[in-house]
Amino acid sequence: MRRMSSSGPGCIRTRTARRALAVALLAAAVSPAHARQAQSSEAFDQDASSDIVVVARRSGAPIWQVRSGAGTVLLVGEIDEVPKTSAWRPERLEDATSSADRVILGVSTKATAGDVLRILFKGARLARLPDGRTADEYLDNRQLRRLEALEDRYDQDYGRQSFLLTAHDILTKRLGLGQHTTYTATDIVRRAAKRAGLRTQPVGTMRAKAVLDDLFSAPPVAHIPCLEAAFDAAEAGPESVEERGRAWSSSDVVELTMNPVEIAIGRYFPGVRTRSVRRSGSSGATPFAR
Repeated sequence: MRRMSSSGPGCIRTRTARRALAVALLAAAVSPAHARQAQSSEAFDQDASSDIVVVARRSGAPIWQVRSGAGTVLLVGEIDEVPKTSAWRPERLEDATSSADRVILGVSTKATAGDVLRILFKGARLARLPDGRTADEYLDNRQLRRLEALEDRYDQDYGRQSFLLTAHDILTKRLGLGQHTTYTATDIVRRAAKRAGLRTQPVGTMRAKAVLDDLFSAPPVAHIPCLEAAFDAAEAGPESVEERGRAWSSSDVVELTMNPVEIAIGRYFPGVRTRSVRRSGSSGATPFAR
């Protein structure tokens, strides 16, 4: 599975590659290779895979188990910006990962030097509304009242700022998202795989150019849903940031998907075109098992 961490305008969640709750951030495949070595090996593999499942679930991260003739796959649910107050045990996920045969991480981003230069020289266009326009030219009366209420609360002027940047300011600076965080599941899995000498691969590749194309071409109205979700999160209060972490570490999927901060993160950029994500894998086999 990957989250869209949400540390700033350079961070992306896509509708196809990652989702609010958790897409497969890590996949640990327990290969049945031992079955070819002894008749009792099938039972051995089942015991080994069961041990990995037990250890992984004790980490606190949401775990889904999928079994097939090719082996056992563990899907680990992830969020970005995990609060330090979240009750999870990353060392247990690390132990489970080190016992796996294969690890598949989330979608990787492929960027070129041209993409970097584009951000450096044209990134300022994303900071303000185009052509000197103001928020009242795009928002209806109700939306404008909510924006003005937050301007008063935070002593800010959001009138000419892009809706994307305003949402980012609300979520990070006002609600504290991204502050006092700990390791994500991806961090732990990648580190454990490296230490164990396990081969890793991304489940797919996302082209940075397609992401930037969407960002620079999207009209301000495309970011209004993101802005409204940030309004909802602000009205719920800073405590919703830690509530999101608690819902994740207790595997409360329903609570997590209903959390206003998680919803806002999920809307924090227009969805990247599906064709911008290329999947990994070969010969028609599932990318989670070998």
